[in-house]
Amino acid sequence: KGTHLLAPSCGLAVSDGTGQPALAEAGFPGFRWDAWAGLLAPAKTPRAIVERLNAEVLRARVRNHLELSYRRRQQEALVRERTEELETARVQLVRRLARTMEYHESTAVGNRVVRLGHYARLIAEAAGAKPDLADLMMKAAPLHDIGKLGVPAQVLHKSSGLSAPEWEQMKKHAEIGAEIIGVHDDPLLSLARTLALTHHERWDGNGYPKGLKGEDIPWPGRVMAAVDTFEALTVTRFHQEPLPIDGAMSLIERASGTQFDPAIVAALKQVLPDMRAIRDTYADQLGDLVDLAIVASGFVLRAMAGAAGTDTRMSTWFVLCTSDRKSTRLNSSHTDISR
Repeated sequence: KGTHLLAPSCGLAVSDGTGQPALAEAGFPGFRWDAWAGLLAPAKTPRAIVERLNAEVLRARVRNHLELSYRRRQQEALVRERTEELETARVQLVRRLARTMEYHESTAVGNRVVRLGHYARLIAEAAGAKPDLADLMMKAAPLHDIGKLGVPAQVLHKSSGLSAPEWEQMKKHAEIGAEIIGVHDDPLLSLARTLALTHHERWDGNGYPKGLKGEDIPWPGRVMAAVDTFEALTVTRFHQEPLPIDGAMSLIERASGTQFDPAIVAALKQVLPDMRAIRDTYADQLGDLVDLAIVASGFVLRAMAGAAGTDTRMSTWFVLCTSDRKSTRLNSSHTDISR
């Protein structure tokens, strides 16, 4: 009765039951009826035509949508995979660069890179860092001493105290490390630079290279200062034997408020059992230590936290540190427990 049906999704108008397009009324100028003739021919009624066309368009749209959704998921999965690969490669490069420094610093290389990362993450978390920052600390920590590549090996390998000129060479490693890493927008490298530059600053302002004090020291540097010292005190080095973990913790506590941020020392003490577990899990094997210039004959690394008396070992360590080993004395002019 003069009414017309409109299928807007496919651009078709039909009127009066004649099968001819009512173009003027439907407002589709330029619509080509003959282009649809083959598709519409089998249909018996205008409504059937519209329903058939709408169904075809709906199926096509659903098919396209599903295909696009599948491709998008594929692309997102590929991007995630590539991102993970790049992140893994970046972390491995950081660790390998840190391992390079270890070979320069020592003739025996163990699991120091791994321990440092875990220690940094544990203490950062205990001190209130969010998971993302704690994870970055774990990845960046191995680079904190990269500047030692710029310090002569004979200085790093010296088993006795450093002379004043040698100590000045040693102190340069913080700024050398920052220069090696460079200035970056990348969060990991930016954090690594901060750790390299500030991990020898002291809470009382007597550190190096800038003599920063208290809260002026970047928080990651304060964490790294404790991590570095804990590691230095509990492993075999050219100029000292390792301390048992409890002995190292005792020394660090004594330096709270002078060398270290008290809040960071409290965080370290809180996670000390976990630090001990990491130390045991990633301990250097005895075979990795035979080339180090240590006078402790018959010393067994895994016995350091066990049978030997803590008082005796602490006394031995204090004798070493208060004689001619100026760079390791707690309150020496060198202002640091560790080199």
